[in-house]
Amino acid sequence: MITTTPTRFATLRTWLELGRLSNLPTTLTNVLVGVAVMTSEHSIEWTAIATTWFAIACFYIAGMALNDLMDVSIDRIERPERPIPSGRISSRAAAIFIITLFIIGLSCLGLRGLPPLACGFALIALIILYNLLHQRWAGSVLMMGLCRGMVYVVAAAAIAWPIDVRHIAWFGGTMTAYVVLLTVIARSENAAQLDRRKWLSLLLPVICLLPLIVVQREDMARPLVLAGAMVVWLLIAARFVLIRPPLTRHAVMAWLAGICLIDAFFLMLLDQSAMALLAGACFGLTLAAQRFIAGT
Repeated sequence: MITTTPTRFATLRTWLELGRLSNLPTTLTNVLVGVAVMTSEHSIEWTAIATTWFAIACFYIAGMALNDLMDVSIDRIERPERPIPSGRISSRAAAIFIITLFIIGLSCLGLRGLPPLACGFALIALIILYNLLHQRWAGSVLMMGLCRGMVYVVAAAAIAWPIDVRHIAWFGGTMTAYVVLLTVIARSENAAQLDRRKWLSLLLPVICLLPLIVVQREDMARPLVLAGAMVVWLLIAARFVLIRPPLTRHAVMAWLAGICLIDAFFLMLLDQSAMALLAGACFGLTLAAQRFIAGT
C-alpha cells in the first residue's frame, strides 16, 4: 500500500539539509552572549531573546541555502547528493526560500527597533558578500567570521542602544577569529592530506580564552571549569586533523558544536549561569542533530 507520508518526510528533510539545521543551536548561544552583555541575571528579557534568535535563525538558514545555491556547479562534482544538485530542490525554489527568510528575519528585528534592524541589514550584507566571494577570494574567510561576530552585535542592539562596545568587541572578536581559523581548515574538508593549516587547530583553544584578559570575576571557579571542558573538547576535535589520513569533516562538525561550549564559557564569565546551562544543552542538541542532518 502506497502512502504519502514518506514523501512528505523526505521533502521536509531535504529543506532541513539545505539549511544545515543541525547547527542552528549554535546561533542561539551566540544570541545569548550578545544579550548577556547588555543585561543582568534578574532582568533577562526572554521574549527579546526569542524574537532575536528567530531572526538570526532565519538569516542562518538563508545563508546556508545561499551557499548551496552559489556553489551548485561545484557541488554537482564534489557533493552531488546535496539538495540542489541532486534535483530535490530547484534553484528557483531555493532563491525564493532565501529571500523569504531574509525578509522574515528583518521584520522580526524591526519589532525591536531601528538599531537591531540596521545591524540585521549589515549582517545580511556580510552573508551575501561571503557567498559571492568565497570561491574567488581566500580573504573571504574573514567575512565568514564576521558573520558570527555580528550576531553578538545584533543581539546586543536588540536589548539596548548604544551597546557595550568593549565587551562585544572582545567576545565577538574572539568568535570571529575562531570561525576564521575553523573555516580555513574546513576548506580542506575533501582533501586527502592537510598542509600546515592543520596546526591552526591547536590555536583554537588558545583564542577562545582571550576574554579572560578583560573579564574577571571574584569567583572564577565555574568559568575555569567550563574553560577546561571547552579546551578539552576543542583538542579532541583537533586530533581528527592531526592523524593520517585526516578526518577533517569530523573535526569541523565537532568544532561547530563547540561554539556552544565557547559561548557557555563566555556566559559564565558574564555571571549568567542559567544562560550558560542553556548553552550546554545546545551543545548536546547540536551533537545529536548532526547525527541526522549533516552540519557541513
